[in-house]
Amino acid sequence: MIRNARNKLSLYIFFFIWPFAGFLYAAKKILNKNYHFVILMFAFLFGYSVYAFNGDIVSYADSYEEVCKYDYADYWYLLVHTYSSDRLADYNANTVTTQADIYALTLQFLLSRVTDNPRWFWGIVSVIYTYLVLKFILEAASLLEGKSSKIQKIFFAALLLTVPFYVGVTGIRFWTALFLFMIYAIKFIKKGDIVYFFIAFSSVFIHYTFLVPVILLLIYRFVRLSRLLTYTLILVSVAFFSLTTATTSLNFIKNLTSNFDETRIDSITDNYTNVDIYSDVVDQNDVANWYVKLDGVGFLYFLIGIFLLEYSGLFKWKKNEFIERLEPFHVIIFCISLITFNLGSIGRFCYIFYLVSLLRLAILAGLNPHNRILKTLGYITLPLLIIHVLLSCRAGFYFVDPLLLVGNPVILIFMQSSISLSELIVGH
Repeated sequence: MIRNARNKLSLYIFFFIWPFAGFLYAAKKILNKNYHFVILMFAFLFGYSVYAFNGDIVSYADSYEEVCKYDYADYWYLLVHTYSSDRLADYNANTVTTQADIYALTLQFLLSRVTDNPRWFWGIVSVIYTYLVLKFILEAASLLEGKSSKIQKIFFAALLLTVPFYVGVTGIRFWTALFLFMIYAIKFIKKGDIVYFFIAFSSVFIHYTFLVPVILLLIYRFVRLSRLLTYTLILVSVAFFSLTTATTSLNFIKNLTSNFDETRIDSITDNYTNVDIYSDVVDQNDVANWYVKLDGVGFLYFLIGIFLLEYSGLFKWKKNEFIERLEPFHVIIFCISLITFNLGSIGRFCYIFYLVSLLRLAILAGLNPHNRILKTLGYITLPLLIIHVLLSCRAGFYFVDPLLLVGNPVILIFMQSSISLSELIVGH
């Protein structure tokens, strides 16, 4: 812990002089809540100074400019008619008005009453996302039992680093909803308190697709999975995953939703089940380096293998009450992850499977410190994790302002670079 107020003040002064170094120091003590405020301050600086490379960042800047023109009547109309098909009859379409969520629209509208600078929006969403990540980390750490070991630390590090550091700003809605859902889904599974379910349900208002895992959480709570049903679901999902992985065209999936073409939800959902997007990703992967291909599916295939070997009875280990309570949800999220993995952006639900699986492995490593299978799995996880972290950092460099690494808060608030860290280091 930070021993006294004097040491705490020293840390804040150090952060003000060199935020990046202060962040690294605090990140080393991430399980100590006393250091979280430093991490949150750095998260704001990262969001505020983010280099607007492409994607959601640019589109949210455009929408912010549009939202600045709204009055309260406009906001309430858009909010009340969130799911209306003619919602945008009198408004220009932008990234917050075309999404069936209230989080980004509300936050942009409230901030636009104070400032017309979208960097404040990026900074605030970065803080909110980071706060939820830190809360998730503490919740996960509270579940660890037994003597901490090197293998447990590897699994826990993988749990912390699976989701890239920069997505809270570049993705904003999905990843924020992910950690909100995960925190309270875990609490709901652990304690069974319905209040936690409703908080997990609120992730739907951040990203509407989280209605899927929320429904899965309800199925977990009220539907008993028999052994026959469990193995049937596993076989069907593995077969579907194998089929869609081996098939380069998924038009037959597109046809399944053809009856909903005229609804608002389908027009939005099209972004998440778009066959053309999937085909583009496949084409890109065909020419990618081996380590990029490995990172794309390495964790997934590895965790699928562990899951199948465990449910075939080849992997056996001591479990605690929480692991037993988690098992039905683990099966359900495994199945939905495999079914959706190749269906465009909605395949991101596999990250729930990643987090649940890695949390299980970290807990099991503590409960079975001498288990050779778990040790072997830990050593296989390490190179996969290293490749994933390196590639995540490389991708994140496109959104990092070089001044973030050397500047202080005053410089970062009033100055932004004209190039990204990636451009500075490698020229593109």
